[in-house]
Amino acid sequence: MDQVAVVVPLQDVMRELIPDLLGYFLNRLDDREDAADAVADTLLVLWRKERAVPAGTEDARRYAFGVARKILLTARRGRRRYTASEVRWRVDALEQTEWKRGGRWGGLS
Repeated sequence: MDQVAVVVPLQDVMRELIPDLLGYFLNRLDDREDAADAVADTLLVLWRKERAVPAGTEDARRYAFGVARKILLTARRGRRRYTASEVRWRVDALEQTEWKRGGRWGGLS
């Protein structure tokens, strides 16, 4: 027996996905605001690529979580980049402070 895909408007599918997507991102990101931003980014991609989203509810859900996975990877990559630059900035600030105080870096001159 063939399964028939139930066609539901994308807006309805997206509305139903919001709690599940938020839970997905909350479990994987530390910050609630980052998770909410990731949900918004996912929904934006789905809306922009509406023609690429499969017609069936379950297929659309799988597609949406595939998009969510890519959004998550991008968010994590951005966070690592931010964290590394933040660490460099803090080390530079510490070195400058120690230099001005004549601390352990002061003997290098």
